[in-house]
Amino acid sequence: MVNTSEQAALDVYEFLQRFFIMFPKYATLDLHLFSESYGGHYEITAYLINTVNKCYQTNTTHDCVAANITCWEGYNGIYTQNSDAGLYDIRTKNDLPVPTYTKYLENPIVLKSIGVNTTAISKYLEFNEAIYFRFTDSGDLLGGNEMAESLKWKRRKEFNNAVFQEWTVGGVK
Repeated sequence: MVNTSEQAALDVYEFLQRFFIMFPKYATLDLHLFSESYGGHYEITAYLINTVNKCYQTNTTHDCVAANITCWEGYNGIYTQNSDAGLYDIRTKNDLPVPTYTKYLENPIVLKSIGVNTTAISKYLEFNEAIYFRFTDSGDLLGGNEMAESLKWKRRKEFNNAVFQEWTVGGVK
């Protein structure tokens, strides 16, 4: 149950993110919020937005790590502490581990074929906090898509011009 301005701000921030995904034509326009009474409590939302924007503007490790921590804590609070919604698909119950590929990646033959030192690593992990924090502490967290778009290969132009689409596999989106 939401009972603080900070919690409400996280919900508003999540709503705005989804709104701009569904209605991208509004994403480049100025945002004007209107409310009455308690509605003046938008400082947390502004802080989240400004933190992320600062990362994109400065592209420094310090600013991007700060943005990641701010957003991850908000995300964690919304999804993992207050519900059992899946991290990868919020329409499902907690979806960790993802059974389809987890079982596949636990197969010793698969591990060996992709070059895993099975003496050092005997089991596939969905999420490894130590590795995650090495990436986030270095600021390497917002550029996955940009990195993929900058790869030099023969289908780069087609890849970069492709539109994100929902995938349906076995009748499941």
